[in-house]
Amino acid sequence: MVVTVSKPIGTNFITGGGYLVLTSSAGQAAGDTGTKNNFGFNVKYNKKGTNLQGNINTIIRRHEPDGILHVYQIKGNSMTSLAVTPASNQKPSLTDPATATFNGKANIMDITDPLNPVSVDGNAALQVTMTDKGEPGSADTIGITVWNKKGGLWFSSNWTGTQTMEQVLGGGNLVVH
Repeated sequence: MVVTVSKPIGTNFITGGGYLVLTSSAGQAAGDTGTKNNFGFNVKYNKKGTNLQGNINTIIRRHEPDGILHVYQIKGNSMTSLAVTPASNQKPSLTDPATATFNGKANIMDITDPLNPVSVDGNAALQVTMTDKGEPGSADTIGITVWNKKGGLWFSSNWTGTQTMEQVLGGGNLVVH
């Protein structure tokens, strides 16, 4: 009897979930300072390794000029690129982290009234950069940027004035393989 044991390809996929506490958000729909920017995502290649699959969902809370707290949802399910730099020993740590960047297209909805969601923008450009510093994820960092379809900055989780910088998670975990 011949027994073949195969190890699944465990590389070039990412997943994560949690939240950021916003301090330097920017853009047309910058989240309010001190609010939670919840997120969850997974991105991987199909079994043949030829096409990206995945999604991201993130929530932003912002007081608009009308004084009402608006809640925005960014949903992406069309991933266009994924770049992964694994930890050198394949086990991310503070001294040997793994990084990833993924890009895609997203839809933006105002879900302030969950029974009456309003479309804000479609086909927006999305970029997420992340650093996995091992378990339990308390040192992991992420940066989320969304540009509207005209190219303007719609949301940055942590804007420096010229780019989105990653920030430490308020809670959650990121995994880069």
